[in-house]
Amino acid sequence: MEHIELATRLHDLGRGVLSDAVTRAVNRGDLTVAPLPVRSATRVHVGRGRRSVDATVETAGVNAWLLDDDTAVALARGGILLRDPADGVFSAPTIARLAEAREAAALLGYLADADELIAAVLGPRPDATS
Repeated sequence: MEHIELATRLHDLGRGVLSDAVTRAVNRGDLTVAPLPVRSATRVHVGRGRRSVDATVETAGVNAWLLDDDTAVALARGGILLRDPADGVFSAPTIARLAEAREAAALLGYLADADELIAAVLGPRPDATS
């Protein structure tokens, strides 16, 4: 699998079945989450789309499961989060940014962890990487 394909797969899992599995495992008491500071971009449309305001919102205490110290999966289909090394705040990357920020070996490791958790919580999937 190419590097960008690995990032795409992890990104998609983070916004779907992986986030669902993490949420279910947390609810069952099988996993613990960490409250993380998260920055997200917002777009506000005013007046039938004629004017939009772009803003950045920072929220403290977003629940997420840490894959490592700098990578997490947000609950409620929040997706994959990466820590900004400059200020330590997490944010949701684009697929291209995720591929740029992580080596293929790290992405493969995250996918293996994701597949293991999903299989344990939701049952085996037909499209698992193993």
